[in-house]
Amino acid sequence: MPSSTKKQARTMAAVCHGAKLKSVKIPKKVACEFHRADRKKTGHRLTGINQ
Repeated sequence: MPSSTKKQARTMAAVCHGAKLKSVKIPKKVACEFHRADRKKTGHRLTGINQ
């Protein structure tokens, strides 16, 4: 499921890439699923760990 806003997309990408945000309690697995869906939606090629 892709993110619904740009802010959500940036937050999910940050958490997926390892950012420790005190105000956000999102599991890394969930954030990576959103980030992967966002990349597919925008047409970016998936490479590396995020496949």
